Amino acid sequence: MTSQEMPFHPLIDTPLEVVFDTQASLQLEETVKRWLWTGGTGGYIIGPARIGKSFAVRRLVDRLRNRQQRRVPVIYTSINRRDIKTIRGVFNNLCLSVNVPVSKSDSSDVLAARFVQHALDLVSLYQTYQIVLIVDEMQRLSLDQLYAFSEIFDAFETARIRLMSVFVGNQNESNQLLDQIHQSTNDHIYGRFFRQHTSFYGVQSESALREILTQYDSFTYPDNGPSFTAYFLPRAVEQGWRFVNMASDIWRVYCDQFCQEEESQLTMEICRATLDILLMDFLPRLTVVHDYDDALITEAFYVAGI
Repeated sequence: MTSQEMPFHPLIDTPLEVVFDTQASLQLEETVKRWLWTGGTGGYIIGPARIGKSFAVRRLVDRLRNRQQRRVPVIYTSINRRDIKTIRGVFNNLCLSVNVPVSKSDSSDVLAARFVQHALDLVSLYQTYQIVLIVDEMQRLSLDQLYAFSEIFDAFETARIRLMSVFVGNQNESNQLLDQIHQSTNDHIYGRFFRQHTSFYGVQSESALREILTQYDSFTYPDNGPSFTAYFLPRAVEQGWRFVNMASDIWRVYCDQFCQEEESQLTMEICRATLDILLMDFLPRLTVVHDYDDALITEAFYVAGI
């Protein structure tokens, strides 16, 4: 049976809804949680482009809890690319991210007030005094636009609510903005939002890859149904084979053929695409799944767009 003939399966039909934990994403969650628990007002996350930062921070929306283990409201926004970078553009972006109506005639003050009120309503709903704002693609911001987030922070402070703003950016593209932030003339912005930081990385080792493959072998659909691996390779799984068995070979092929000396980490985007292609398309074509070879793995990497 080919994937085209199969009924609904999340790996095929809603792949963005399937989130695998990685060593990097779990470490990131612990770091942001530590910032939250210690009363942090902000921080930034930096890493290579397409490494998996956005997936990692979006998963925090439903996972962050305070010391009392109550969920903390998290708002995620991604900064749009604009020719003219204005403070109003930031407030407009924030409102759209939480489905607050906007119009071209709305002033910055009006948009800011609407966003803050929406966020305060969330805080009341969650019955907490904290809220987290995640700002993705920070490299698209100008220094002046960062003062919009300072204005929002002040509004929450007046309401006795602790706002923690977490900025996420690509390491090379963010350098110019970070250099400006670290100048003494911008101590206010630096101290409030950028004193704490952490780096995000991709799949850096065979053990990290193995942990991802293990989730293919353990995640089920439906809840009482077969594992993802068993769904696509039922006969092989019945005979005791598991996707994680390929970890060493996949990592070896990656290192031998695609790993540059200065960059040993595999982006989560390419890793996930390669594994999906192997599981859903390439391995089911084999009469015996054990008959895969390096050429098959190499082709999967190429199809994934490495």
